Amino acid sequence: MRRSTADSVHATSRRSALRVLAAMMLAGGLAACGRQANVPTSSTPASSAPAPSAAVAAATTVPDLSGVWRLAAPVEKLQTTAGGAPPLLPAAQMEYEKHQQAAARGDRSWDPVTWCKPPGEPRTLLQDAWPFEIVQTGNRVEFLYQWNRLTRAIPLLPKQDTFVGPFYFGQSVGEWEGNTLVVDVVGVNGDTFLDPSGLPHTDDMHMTERFQLSADGQSLDLVLQIEDPATYSAPWQSRLRFVRQPAGSVREDDCEVRLHQEARYPVLPQRLYPK
Repeated sequence: MRRSTADSVHATSRRSALRVLAAMMLAGGLAACGRQANVPTSSTPASSAPAPSAAVAAATTVPDLSGVWRLAAPVEKLQTTAGGAPPLLPAAQMEYEKHQQAAARGDRSWDPVTWCKPPGEPRTLLQDAWPFEIVQTGNRVEFLYQWNRLTRAIPLLPKQDTFVGPFYFGQSVGEWEGNTLVVDVVGVNGDTFLDPSGLPHTDDMHMTERFQLSADGQSLDLVLQIEDPATYSAPWQSRLRFVRQPAGSVREDDCEVRLHQEARYPVLPQRLYPK
């Protein structure tokens, strides 16, 4: 038996309503799934990238070496990290022994420091264990020495520029390797000595300095590497430690005035004005 027209209309309306309801339920389910999966919808802006962890941030922050420092203990002679003497070649050994013998007699006329020439690098760090100040900026590190008010600038650069030395402090460039300041030094004037005992070197010496701050910030370790094939039979390393000093403890120093005030310096009269 055929259905009536009313029944057909009723059935069609019912199917339409069911389709609308199904579509609404499907849309709601998809939205819920999106929320559970943290999928941003068109009405919700995408979240920004997470902030770096504290460990990552610490790894990208270089230490601040700024402040006043001095040797933890006086150093008259540089030694290797193994505690022995540097490996001098025979000719350099003879020169060194002459310096030692003269110094034992109270004669330091071989030492340019006795007439106020700059001690050179690394000797200025050792000179009388006097303090020095480090000033650190984003593109350079400067050493301000008490000894005769000398200064040394270390630009932070990827490599050495054209060399025009030699100079008393040589030519230095630095870079950060993690938390270590690595300084490459060339062209230190061969008329200077590595330490107060008179360890020699030539203009061709290549030196690498590695400065590392302690965890508490109260000490600064330096590992020196010396390469000078004309003076030493092999590269060698020495280790120094500096301790933090109160701010303002670097004083003014005038070498010539000081030499005339302290009898322990063998001042050469022909080099300086008479007393």
